[in-house]
Amino acid sequence: MRNTRRIFPLIVVLIILFFLPSLSGCHGKADNGIIYDDSADESIYNEQGENISTSSQAVVETEAENISEEIDYEELINRSVLQYPSSDDQFKYNVYKDSVTDNSFVEITGYSVSKEEAQVITELEIPDQIDEKYVLSVSGFSNCTNLSSVVFPNKLMNIGNDAFKDCAIIDLDLPDSVQYINDYGFFRNKLASLRCPKNLKRIGDKAFGDNKLVDIVTNDKLEAIGERAFAFNWTQIDELVLPESLQSISSQAFFNTGIKDVYIKSMDVSIGTEVFEQANIEEKDRTNTVYHAYPGSSVATYCAENNYTFVVLEN
Repeated sequence: MRNTRRIFPLIVVLIILFFLPSLSGCHGKADNGIIYDDSADESIYNEQGENISTSSQAVVETEAENISEEIDYEELINRSVLQYPSSDDQFKYNVYKDSVTDNSFVEITGYSVSKEEAQVITELEIPDQIDEKYVLSVSGFSNCTNLSSVVFPNKLMNIGNDAFKDCAIIDLDLPDSVQYINDYGFFRNKLASLRCPKNLKRIGDKAFGDNKLVDIVTNDKLEAIGERAFAFNWTQIDELVLPESLQSISSQAFFNTGIKDVYIKSMDVSIGTEVFEQANIEEKDRTNTVYHAYPGSSVATYCAENNYTFVVLEN
């Protein structure tokens, strides 16, 4: 009996020690010092017992928000694999999978409605996601002759060839994530102004040709302007500022657009023929374009060779 009294407290101590991890919240410590909570709420604690789950989620959300600035769309599409084409009650689209990150994304290729139905649509709102995948590219809305307003997805990177050709878009509000506006992207619309998204790298051939542009605001990342990209706007733009990042301006890029003064900050930009030429518009009292650029730049040489008016650009 006396021995039993001695053993009983020892048994109680052993039972308490056995169940102690469960009573302490099932925290397990990893090699990096972070304690992972195995309970239902999946919380994460540091060595001081502080819950750091919220800050970890914030980091993930921040990285997602910056995806358009970190990845070049052309590089992304070239390394991605088409998983399957699909459609819903509004859009046709392709789903791609990035072979590097295994992330999937969507390329919208047009309406899933008939051509007749598409032609009477006046407003379009493109969703940020389809099937919980970001929409990164848009095309296939050409000849929607009554389409005057478009809301674009907030992660959009690419405007495809002929995407909104021959529509009736009046105001254009593109997200800053857009990197490429390809050939004929917004050809023959009713645009009066353009603010280039801050990440825009290239404007394709005739992308904004035959609009009504009187104001163009570029960014500091633009690298290339395609052939006749802004041609035949038949308006007058008092001044145009082109960034230091610019590498090429193709032939007739601003043909018959009536730009009075162009300020080109790039020291080494390839310039095609008749970039700012005006033809058959003397009756509209337009003056020849004045080039403002740095001495010793490729623009200065271009002006000397073609007898264009050149003014030294001051810092």
